[in-house]
Amino acid sequence: MPRPALLVDSGFSAAPIFRAAERHRWSMAVIGNNPDAYLHRLTDQSHHEDYSLPAALAAIVEEHGYKALIPGCTDASYLSCAHIAADFGFPGIDTLENTRRILTKSGFRQLCEQLMVPAPTSFTPETALQQSSGVIVKPVDAHSGQGITSLKKGDKTALRRALDKARAQSAGGEAVIESLVEGQLFSTSLFVRNRKPVRSFLVEEHCLRDSYAVSVSRVVEETPGENRSAVEQDLLKIANHLKLVDGLLHLQWIEGNNDRYWHIELTRRCPGDLYARLIELSTGFDYAAAYAAPFLGRHIEEDCTSTRDDPVNVRRFTVLGKPGSVLENLRFASAQAPLEFHPLIPVGGRIGATGRAGILFCPIDEEADNPETAEEAHALSYYIQTREPGERA
Repeated sequence: MPRPALLVDSGFSAAPIFRAAERHRWSMAVIGNNPDAYLHRLTDQSHHEDYSLPAALAAIVEEHGYKALIPGCTDASYLSCAHIAADFGFPGIDTLENTRRILTKSGFRQLCEQLMVPAPTSFTPETALQQSSGVIVKPVDAHSGQGITSLKKGDKTALRRALDKARAQSAGGEAVIESLVEGQLFSTSLFVRNRKPVRSFLVEEHCLRDSYAVSVSRVVEETPGENRSAVEQDLLKIANHLKLVDGLLHLQWIEGNNDRYWHIELTRRCPGDLYARLIELSTGFDYAAAYAAPFLGRHIEEDCTSTRDDPVNVRRFTVLGKPGSVLENLRFASAQAPLEFHPLIPVGGRIGATGRAGILFCPIDEEADNPETAEEAHALSYYIQTREPGERA
């Protein structure tokens, strides 16, 4: 008989995790306070509650007797799970102290400094004004580029405004100021067991419209500076120092000139925007199943099989339209069929403030189309057609 498990997410990006747990004969329930979220419609075992409140999450777990707790694709989800996991004996989730050290930007910077892991330098407001190379101001605990401002010169008024903006996006009203580092953005996903590597993936990421929100990505084997191995060793150093539990470590990092690199953000939850699906389409590896394994009491190696020997070149696009416009259709610039399109709004739906209309996975024929930039890859793949409300044809 299937055992009951709770996935602490209801968004579309957590769907691969939901399905992976179902394949292992778990009866899946979800939680989230957006009644229109995808997973609420996929199951009748759903709780319309705010999972960022640990007490509310604990009450639901106790009332329904869930035997497994799976964090979803948000930091708030993992943090709430870390609050209650020890009380219920749920496996696969780090201590609350370690979770906070990893998830808060200030805590992670202190950890990197302690372990001599490359990361941007933190400043006070006073020392930030003295930096000629520029600084970046961020909320301590926000994500997806929200509340971030980069400043190129020591402008006291601009710095105050940037701090106000960042604090407004932080649940705790806190912000950090860091050195502005520039280069190519990458992410590394490293699965560990007993703090030893099991499988890793490297993804090249680009931010086309919003400088701090990824819109194009693809799996790659190495970086121009050949820093993949060094970054993975850094992650193992962190895992051993904190004695982290088995599972995923997911890092965003930047590679600059002269082979330098900096750790930007680390998390232990599954990335959003169907990142798991990008890995599976590109490599055949069931990323979602490997992620879910420790929370279900399984060894990661049990779910580390791959259905493909040779990786294929797949790009993931966040389909973006003008905020406030109405979605009409999505047209493809190439005769080559896309692999998958996951719409986030219906035809005729109004595009929200982020501009996000869907997630698209496209194969790239390297012989026919070999784009040198993310912008060229975008142009070779699709364009979105929208209309302003009241606009005439």
